[in-house]
Amino acid sequence: SSTGDIGRAVSIFRAGAEHPTDPPVFGNLAFLHIFAGLADMRLSVEETNDAIARLATSTMPTIRAAGVWVQALSVGDDTSAGIRLYQQAIDMSVASGNRTLEETLRGMQMGLLAETIDLDTAFTMFTERVNTWQIMGDPFATAGVTELANMLARLGYPDGAARLHGAINPDADPDMAATMSPLIWPVREMMGPDAFNDAYQAGTRLSPQAAGELAHQLIARARAEHTTNT
Repeated sequence: SSTGDIGRAVSIFRAGAEHPTDPPVFGNLAFLHIFAGLADMRLSVEETNDAIARLATSTMPTIRAAGVWVQALSVGDDTSAGIRLYQQAIDMSVASGNRTLEETLRGMQMGLLAETIDLDTAFTMFTERVNTWQIMGDPFATAGVTELANMLARLGYPDGAARLHGAINPDADPDMAATMSPLIWPVREMMGPDAFNDAYQAGTRLSPQAAGELAHQLIARARAEHTTNT
């Protein structure tokens, strides 16, 4: 996937999921459908439904939660269903003690919530997330900041979004980060590779405090320009 060939990456993930006697197969199967869903590369309904059914039979709570994540990605424009399914997966992750998955799912749910509530409320929600990331140094809050970056890109601030992505993933090469994360790839496509790489690299040089300040500045700007509450 480091070459940007998302289709090839999905094919490799699928190959890893085609070993029914191999215990890790369900992990590969879950990641296949999660990656494809995030990349907006929809697999067939039959294949997705079969994966959801198989993941639900796993003895591992984390894999079952990932199966519900696949369900959330498969509902298309039914945002309310997606939010409900993400909450179900979050609850399952909390019960299993997997905080990494829990916070990743919370970030995904926040992205959907931002589409269903007014922007001013969404900005307040993301401000709280940035505070947790900046003040507490909590790496688990980065999922929410990633969703904030994507929201900012959609609102017309791709340079700032790319800088935030770099601050979140300071050790990753820009091209590798974009091709490995379907959440980052749209920002790269929006800006073009050179501009994206420059902004991303600038973000990698920011301290957590400076990155948090950048996020707050972008939120304030977007709030002023896109909401009636200034």
